Amino acid sequence: MAAAIPFSPRLARRVRRLRPTLMLVNERPIQQPSPGARGDLTPALFVADGFNFARANDALFDVAVRIASIGPGTGGLPNIVIRDVFTQADNLKAGIIEAVGYEYNNPHGFFQVRTTLLINSAPPANYRFRTVDDATGQVDGSFPTVQIGSVREPASVRIFLPANALVQVRASNASQDETFTLVVRIKGWSNGN
Repeated sequence: MAAAIPFSPRLARRVRRLRPTLMLVNERPIQQPSPGARGDLTPALFVADGFNFARANDALFDVAVRIASIGPGTGGLPNIVIRDVFTQADNLKAGIIEAVGYEYNNPHGFFQVRTTLLINSAPPANYRFRTVDDATGQVDGSFPTVQIGSVREPASVRIFLPANALVQVRASNASQDETFTLVVRIKGWSNGN
């Protein structure tokens, strides 16, 4: 057994008791989750605002545009084919394109054909696809040569559609000897028609 340490008044310290002088009280009751399988989520988390989530009165669309034949270019100039997706007669009242996918019948199409989504005859102002041509250094608004989304699984985008928009797909075939087939799928919603 160890020897006891003798008491020394020089080593003794006076102990002070801590007394709380300020106390914070939460008067709000603790909220319990609502009953159900997913009781941790409240309905207030989902806000159908017409931009991030479609509202009940919005018109959903899932459109596939097929260009059966994009012929080869002639005389060093590309062959350009333009197809309408929505015209002004469709009377879109603004909206969002939320997914884009595209495929060619031949893998060479991704490198030979410049495919561009046009809104009112120009690439979308608020969302830019940028492809830089190595030979000329020219930048255009076409889809990338690396496929970003297929027809079965389109890539997520957020492209604003103005009211009464003319939405088109332009395919420009730079190949001088190959013909391609293109399918472009566009999903989203508009604020009614």
